[in-house]
Amino acid sequence: MSWDSGYAVYPGEWICTVKELTAWLRTRFQRQAVSILDELQKRHLISYLFLDRGKVVKYKVRDWKI
Repeated sequence: MSWDSGYAVYPGEWICTVKELTAWLRTRFQRQAVSILDELQKRHLISYLFLDRGKVVKYKVRDWKI
């Protein structure tokens, strides 16, 4: 898994395209990657939001130790 394509915003916070996220999570469809994000957010492990009309996702790992 290569996390080099995304950009670090702050420690524990990144921004990347949904297409990149789909490749990292090894899903076939973008909706599957979004479903994984939903599950991780439901478990309070991350928080995320979409930018640029849903093409870009900004996500943050909760309780990230600096």
